[in-house]
Amino acid sequence: MMTKNNFFLRLIFIFILINSFVGGIFSQQNKMIVTEPVADVWMYKPGPEVNNERNTQVLLGNKIVALKEEDGYLKVQVLDQEVFARLENKWIGCPGWIEKDQVIEVEEFPEYDLVVKEKTGAICDLSGEKADLFVSIGTKLKSTGCCKDSFYTVLLPDREEWVVEAQLVAKINQKNTNESVLRESICKIAKLFEGMNYTWGGRSSQSGVDCSGLVGICYQAHGKTLPRNSCCQYQKCKKIIDGSELKPSDLIFLSKKGPDKISHVMIYLGGDQFIEAAGMDIQKVVVRDGEKVFGRKISELRSGDETNYRTVYFGTYF
Repeated sequence: MMTKNNFFLRLIFIFILINSFVGGIFSQQNKMIVTEPVADVWMYKPGPEVNNERNTQVLLGNKIVALKEEDGYLKVQVLDQEVFARLENKWIGCPGWIEKDQVIEVEEFPEYDLVVKEKTGAICDLSGEKADLFVSIGTKLKSTGCCKDSFYTVLLPDREEWVVEAQLVAKINQKNTNESVLRESICKIAKLFEGMNYTWGGRSSQSGVDCSGLVGICYQAHGKTLPRNSCCQYQKCKKIIDGSELKPSDLIFLSKKGPDKISHVMIYLGGDQFIEAAGMDIQKVVVRDGEKVFGRKISELRSGDETNYRTVYFGTYF
């Protein structure tokens, strides 16, 4: 004879089982990869009465885990865009909601060996003549391991073979790369974004970037993975005390409330210049002079100094 407690326990078990297979909360974190050149990840599940905002963007091949499904959307975490969850006191993938048809489930995540290093990369059919797909700088690709006639053959998320020009991509984790060359290249990539629109939550060369998105995508194009937001990028970087110690591609952070409340990040270009995806009244990616913005040259500033443009802090990922 089934007791009342056993009856309710069984109901709970059935509910969990159904949700594991038909929407709802997944029984485990399902591995997914992005199938669109660029896809938005929203803070809340989109709906007609939802006041929403873009939390971040993901590129073709980005690795995510899906936690829940509702109304054609997946609640996900983006694995290569970490944020620090203060309530849980740990690092997690940037959370949000993405359209279900913009991702595909995989048993295991692919290992990528190429990354697009130009502002836009054309993915072509096997003849190399017809470009059917255009992807953002920073997009990671899996090659079949060979380069023929200046083309790499690559496997897209649907497992079909395509080709990409070798000059558009770089090998990920190349050994013996000279640091000064790498720093110069990051700055060169950043300048490709000059004049592009500022986009809140943006992280692609196709739709625009925000401040931390610009930093993240420029470093990702060189095989370096940084946290998603400016405050988290400062949290993980190696701190620099004196502005005179900065080298090209190091980072300048801004805050109104101290180092625990970083709200903006910029890339140092050398001399007295930096590049930033500026919101507020500018709404563009711009190159600016330190003395005009801060009231002093960057080399004269120390981390924690108050300026005309908020308090500055410095950091590096080298």
